[in-house]
Amino acid sequence: PACHAGGRGFESRPDRKSSQEIESFFCLKPFSCMIRHYVYIIYSPSHDVYYKGYSTDYLWRLEQHNAGKTTYTKNKGPWKLVYAEELGSKKEALIKEKMLKRQHRQYLLWLFKQKTNLIR
Repeated sequence: PACHAGGRGFESRPDRKSSQEIESFFCLKPFSCMIRHYVYIIYSPSHDVYYKGYSTDYLWRLEQHNAGKTTYTKNKGPWKLVYAEELGSKKEALIKEKMLKRQHRQYLLWLFKQKTNLIR
């Protein structure tokens, strides 16, 4: 039985909402509801490479990349913003960023044409 599967000896109740679901509906932390969360993809034509990241301000982040203030992108510029997508929470954005980092170029080229892309 599930109650003997280990852990603390009980299983979670599926009828309970996670705190994140409740927070996103009621906005229990008002300041966090004003922050927007984005994943972005930038492209370096000189090195033919894509960089995927997370930010609350993707335009400022692009400036940081082009100014050489990040380790990986420092010597590969100039960078061009090719994709940005807004997500509902930081957690969602970080999960999407991780997923994007595992994708092949073919998928990215398809993604750039989708309605989710704010840079179209």
